Amino acid sequence: MLFSEQVRLLEDEEVLVDDTNTYTETVTKNISLDKQKLVYLKIKAYDRYGVKVSLDDIPIFSTGYISDNATVEKDIIMIVDAGSHTFKFEPDYSQIQLIHIATFNFPDKSKVTHDTGGYISAPKSQMTTVLNIDFTTPNARRLVAGTIKKYTVIVNVYVETQYEPDAYLKNPDESDSSGFMNWRLYLDDEEVGWDVRNQNNERWPVGLFGKKFLRLDSGKTFNVKVKVNNLSGYNRNVKASIHIVVCPWFFVTDEDHEPLKLDFPQGSTLYVTLEPLLENPTKTVKIGRKRFKDFGDSANYYYMVSGTDILNAYYTFEMVEPEKAQLFIKGKNSCISIIGVDIR
Repeated sequence: MLFSEQVRLLEDEEVLVDDTNTYTETVTKNISLDKQKLVYLKIKAYDRYGVKVSLDDIPIFSTGYISDNATVEKDIIMIVDAGSHTFKFEPDYSQIQLIHIATFNFPDKSKVTHDTGGYISAPKSQMTTVLNIDFTTPNARRLVAGTIKKYTVIVNVYVETQYEPDAYLKNPDESDSSGFMNWRLYLDDEEVGWDVRNQNNERWPVGLFGKKFLRLDSGKTFNVKVKVNNLSGYNRNVKASIHIVVCPWFFVTDEDHEPLKLDFPQGSTLYVTLEPLLENPTKTVKIGRKRFKDFGDSANYYYMVSGTDILNAYYTFEMVEPEKAQLFIKGKNSCISIIGVDIR
């Protein structure tokens, strides 16, 4: 008997704003959600210096610095609760050329948000912990194909120094810059690098924005810290906000992702449907396990299929035991849409 679950909730997908007008002054966009949803925001901006974006008066996002006569497109994924909300876009000598806001949805998602609530002190020549939060990934829900194993986690961080533009988001292999505010990100007290850095701006009102992409186990608690080392030579005031998105069903890196621990009777057929989400990349489904001596994918996996557009994968576990195999999904900015098992 075939059992399936459509985890991509197509009924919740909608474009709320697609504004191609040009704005050089502050503009707001209001949205209303009937339930908690994932929200995708993209802006296109031209010329110096950049654009800051706030959600319900809390800064959450920045283009970072835009050089003279340059055009950039920047985006963010967040989870927004049901109700009415206001996005505010503040260009600083820049032109906003596109504001795009859309919703999509999956089950098994969660979020954590936190901000400093205003400016806090960051004394000169000191490392200051600006944000310090714990978050827990959801427990492993049981589906017909198995239990959730790994979650995609996006850590969105906005930082700003009052009246001081000279700042950098730093990675672990980079030394601090003298005369600058040096921002760093930590997971469980170990410094991690940024995957996206909308970097230093020549004017302080815009701020900086960074993303970190993680794949974390279900039902575990993690700690995130945002710290700044003030080498500007002066005592400064800083503010920051963090928005963490947790969901197992979409992928933001081009790496193997293991969303499920397979668990169903041998002899059954597993079905997985992958779809484009933010992009239409080549997507890959693999079933098997890497050996202690690696001779490549064709020697590691009993089944492998790749393709663009909507990719339907299916494999019958005639001799292979499901609980001893692994399901890997690959495809940056794509998603799982449907999972099913024909149980025998």
